[in-house]
Amino acid sequence: MTLRRKIGIGLLAGAFLPYAAATLHVYRYTWKPLDYPVHLHRGEIRTPEFTPRVAGTYALFLQIQLHRIELQRQDCLLDMSLLNPSRCAAIPSIIALSWKLWSGSNVIADNTTQQTWPGREYGRNYVRREIGRFDCEQGHRYRLSIDFQRDPGELNAANPKLVAQPIQDWDAFAIEIQGTFALGIVLAVVGLVLTLWPEKVSYRLDI
Repeated sequence: MTLRRKIGIGLLAGAFLPYAAATLHVYRYTWKPLDYPVHLHRGEIRTPEFTPRVAGTYALFLQIQLHRIELQRQDCLLDMSLLNPSRCAAIPSIIALSWKLWSGSNVIADNTTQQTWPGREYGRNYVRREIGRFDCEQGHRYRLSIDFQRDPGELNAANPKLVAQPIQDWDAFAIEIQGTFALGIVLAVVGLVLTLWPEKVSYRLDI
């Protein structure tokens, strides 16, 4: 085997390394330091302490399982019926709440600190409603207290959770994924060319 083909095979093998690096980036952090199954009720609910592995801005979600509550009623309860809010006239939203972020005995953020995007996010078997945003430092210990002014107990049929997840790092992460994808494609193409391009054949004419 020629040196050129050896290099080509090496590049083909190396084309998978950027994807491995991106995968390592995904799993080296705890992206959801708070993933807390909760029994909802009117009044104050406190979460256990959590410790972020990544500094940045975090979104706080109220998450429920899909198909446990009729879809229109679910959207009304979570204040997510944006296209036709009049359909929710008889179903008031339970997103009438306040919250505080604690570090030890100090309140370091609350529902007035940052603007909250009232958006929703769907997964394979869940839907989330953002209810707050706050900044965290890496390695610090935090806890949340959430005060529901209306009774959210109907959502207990859908196995609710309180989830905190970073949002600030995703732009950089998307750039990293795009860069590793492009690098992997370049390495694969160059490796294929070097491996499959025919060797030069020299001819000798004997007279």
